[in-house]
Amino acid sequence: MYELRLDNTPNNPRIFLCAFVGRRFVLLHGFKKKSRKTPKAEISIAVRRRDCIIQQQEGN
Repeated sequence: MYELRLDNTPNNPRIFLCAFVGRRFVLLHGFKKKSRKTPKAEISIAVRRRDCIIQQQEGN
Protein backbone atom coordinates (compact mmCIF):
# COMPACT_ATOMS: atom_id res chain seq x y z
CA MET A 1 0.00 0.00 0.00
CA TYR A 2 1.25 3.47 -0.89
CA GLU A 3 0.41 6.99 0.24
CA LEU A 4 0.24 9.46 -2.63
CA ARG A 5 0.97 13.09 -1.74
CA LEU A 6 -0.35 15.82 -4.02
CA ASP A 7 2.06 18.75 -4.09
CA ASN A 8 1.15 22.38 -4.77
CA THR A 9 -2.42 21.89 -3.57
CA PRO A 10 -4.18 23.31 -0.51
CA ASN A 11 -5.05 21.19 2.53
CA ASN A 12 -2.35 18.52 1.98
CA PRO A 13 -4.59 15.90 0.34
CA ARG A 14 -3.37 12.30 0.53
CA ILE A 15 -4.58 9.17 -1.23
CA PHE A 16 -3.89 5.58 -0.22
CA LEU A 17 -3.55 3.19 -3.12
CA CYS A 18 -2.34 -0.33 -3.78
CA ALA A 19 -1.10 -2.28 -6.77
CA PHE A 20 -2.72 -5.50 -7.91
CA VAL A 21 -1.83 -8.11 -10.50
CA GLY A 22 -2.16 -6.97 -14.08
CA ARG A 23 -0.65 -3.51 -13.63
CA ARG A 24 -3.78 -2.28 -11.91
CA PHE A 25 -3.82 0.35 -9.17
CA VAL A 26 -6.78 0.88 -6.87
CA LEU A 27 -7.39 4.13 -4.99
CA LEU A 28 -8.52 3.10 -1.52
CA HIS A 29 -9.04 6.24 0.53
CA GLY A 30 -8.45 9.97 0.33
CA PHE A 31 -8.18 12.45 3.19
CA LYS A 32 -6.80 15.83 4.23
CA LYS A 33 -3.65 15.45 6.26
CA LYS A 34 -3.63 17.85 9.21
CA SER A 35 -0.61 16.66 11.20
CA ARG A 36 2.89 15.34 10.59
CA LYS A 37 1.93 11.74 11.24
CA THR A 38 -0.72 9.91 9.24
CA PRO A 39 -3.63 9.14 11.58
CA LYS A 40 -4.11 5.44 12.33
CA ALA A 41 -7.84 5.75 11.66
CA GLU A 42 -7.14 6.82 8.06
CA ILE A 43 -4.72 3.91 7.57
CA SER A 44 -7.28 1.51 9.03
CA ILE A 45 -9.92 2.59 6.51
CA ALA A 46 -7.55 1.94 3.61
CA VAL A 47 -6.46 -1.45 4.99
CA ARG A 48 -10.08 -2.60 5.41
CA ARG A 49 -10.92 -1.57 1.86
CA ARG A 50 -7.82 -3.30 0.49
CA ASP A 51 -8.69 -6.49 2.38
CA CYS A 52 -12.24 -6.36 1.03
CA ILE A 53 -10.95 -6.14 -2.54
CA ILE A 54 -8.59 -9.07 -1.95
CA GLN A 55 -11.46 -11.19 -0.56
CA GLN A 56 -13.61 -10.35 -3.59
CA GLN A 57 -10.83 -11.37 -5.96
CA GLU A 58 -10.30 -14.67 -4.15
CA GLY A 59 -14.02 -15.41 -4.47
CA ASN A 60 -13.91 -15.15 -8.27
